[in-house]
Amino acid sequence: WMSVYATGRIKNYQIAVSTIFLSDIIIVYFIFRNFNTSPVIAMVVKTMVNMIIVFIRVLFATKEVPGFSITKYIKNTLVPVFIVILITGVLCSPMLCVKLDSITRVIITLPLFAASCFVSFRIGLSIQERQYIVSIIKKRIKK
Repeated sequence: WMSVYATGRIKNYQIAVSTIFLSDIIIVYFIFRNFNTSPVIAMVVKTMVNMIIVFIRVLFATKEVPGFSITKYIKNTLVPVFIVILITGVLCSPMLCVKLDSITRVIITLPLFAASCFVSFRIGLSIQERQYIVSIIKKRIKK
């Protein structure tokens, strides 16, 4: 999104994104004030608002950044994210269905966390991003 800032025409972009971002607070307040709902609703609203902000950012980027391709953005960014969410969701969903004590839950969570990190690394990152992370880890190990 720095490309949009670099164009020098950020006033409308900033107004749009900030307004939508702040509407999150108003929407959550309204829902909590008028309905007897779970606090989880706040996270759902936040997620929906963030999705709208991404959409607005993409619209601004197509208008303001030369060479920006929505198709390329979807392929390189959104598709890997949704694949990682789907796979990790399938891996972790049994935890939601089974009643477990705290120790068992911790023991099961550790391998699930490792598997989620692996899936995120292999599918969610591009080759360049993986190489960058590996180089950082190698530098830290050598120290």
